Formats: sequence, C-alpha cells, structure tokens
Amino acid sequence: MKKLTVLLAAFVFAAAFAGSGFAQEGFTPRGSAVVPGILVRHGNDNWLNMNILLITNISASDVTCRVTVYDENGNDVSNLCSVSTGAPGSSVETIAQGTGTFALPPASTRMVYVYRSDMKRAIMGHAVIAWDSENDKLRKALMAVHRMRTDAGNRGHTGAIAVNGGQAF
Repeated sequence: MKKLTVLLAAFVFAAAFAGSGFAQEGFTPRGSAVVPGILVRHGNDNWLNMNILLITNISASDVTCRVTVYDENGNDVSNLCSVSTGAPGSSVETIAQGTGTFALPPASTRMVYVYRSDMKRAIMGHAVIAWDSENDKLRKALMAVHRMRTDAGNRGHTGAIAVNGGQAF
C-alpha cells in the first residue's frame, strides 16, 4: 500500500511540473502546416538561396504565429528567421529577428525571411508554420505562400508555391 501511495504521489508531482512547463511556454498550436523544400545558403555576395514565407491571418481574431525551421538533421535553426511587415517606400520593416514567433492581427500579412548573410553553412530541411489563438471557436486562421529565391551572379530566379495546397489551416 505504501508503494502505491509513493508511486501515486510521484505521478501527481511529475504531472504537476509537466503542466507548468506547458503553461510557461504559453503556445499550444491549434493549427499547423509543413513547408518542405527549405534551402538556405550563402556562398558569397554573388550566390545565395533564401526562402520567404508570406503568412496571412484570414480570420477576424488575433493569432500568435510560430515558424520553426529545421535543418537536414531535424535541428531547430529558427534563429535564421526574421519577421517583417510593410513600410513606406520600397523596403520592409523588421519587427523580429532570430525568431519565427510573432503576433498576427486579423486580416494581416507578415513576411518570415529564412536567411542570414553571415551564415557559414547550407541548410536543407523544412519548416512548420503553427498558430494559436485565444478564440476557442477558431478552426482555420492562416494561409501562406513559400517563395524561394536563388541569385547566381547577375541572374536571379524566384518561384512560389502555396502552402498546404492553397488551403487554410
């Protein structure tokens, strides 16, 4: 009987601390999509590959968005991300660097740029776009496009594909 009580107490203790870890994190994805085909590299000023994720909140609720980028071995390399919004003129305004987590207001779009000019290696992997919201009734909040860009010398190539087959997630 004493062993059962100790075992039960240990289980309750472990469950209490496991729950507090999730509470501190504060992000439980309610929807997500996988983005395959991430290729990021910087050979020199004349040769590079980069990825841009344009993410739109199609809902009427605020959402928190998290883009996690994984390399070819499944390691989190989200520190390569920067998040931007539109700005006057022809450039963008960076609102976060070194993270893919950001607030996304209703009907808004943000650009997640996966690239850094000081990187010393090539990354081939995938990304996961996930979202959370305080609106418990919200089922699908985001749509996204994955743009890939390659520059080689004086030639540049860009391609784009809708994330999740063009369906909201």
